[in-house]
Amino acid sequence: MSIHGDLISQVLHIRHHITGHQEPVRGTAFFFNRNYRQYFVTALHVVPDIYTNPTIEVFLDNKWNSLRVNVISLGVGAIDIAVLELPNSPQSNANSMVKSDIQYGDHIHFLGFPYGLSGGTVGTTVFPIPFVKTGIISGVVEESGVRRLFFDGYNNPGFSGGPLAYMTSSGLAVAGVVTSAFMVGTENTGIGVALSIAHAIDLIDQSAVAIPPGRHS
Repeated sequence: MSIHGDLISQVLHIRHHITGHQEPVRGTAFFFNRNYRQYFVTALHVVPDIYTNPTIEVFLDNKWNSLRVNVISLGVGAIDIAVLELPNSPQSNANSMVKSDIQYGDHIHFLGFPYGLSGGTVGTTVFPIPFVKTGIISGVVEESGVRRLFFDGYNNPGFSGGPLAYMTSSGLAVAGVVTSAFMVGTENTGIGVALSIAHAIDLIDQSAVAIPPGRHS
């Protein structure tokens, strides 16, 4: 299974400044479309202060660019997902499918910027190319309304917020949002954890702004 260029260009390296902290939080985010509108999704712990400071920095053209965001919806409790919108988006063609029917044993890829690393650049607007890791779905666990995807891959710092993708009969689809590594004490077990993309879709559908562009409620 290879990674389609459309998905690569929709995955961005981001950082977010927390009020009262000197160092920003770094992670990964990605675009996808829902109901004719483009959204920007990441892990909530990457942007924990987004209501107080509704800006993120995106690494483009070999520098950090500050962008103001609209907060669409934030997960509550174990739903470690933030759904945002970039009014001045650097990427306007989020064409990747999103599907939530991934199964135990499916082969997956997950994309991100571990430790800030990237694999070069692409596009006329210079997008950093995310690192890609591969594995399989080791377990799909749903409890208390939270659907977690466990996969056999080291989730290094920086992958959080990135997409977990798999191949369907219709092509590559995003199935989850990478959120954490399964830790035993301070040991990274090599088991990664993602939340089903269904939670991001639910956050969008439950918000009041999931309307086609050009229309206003």
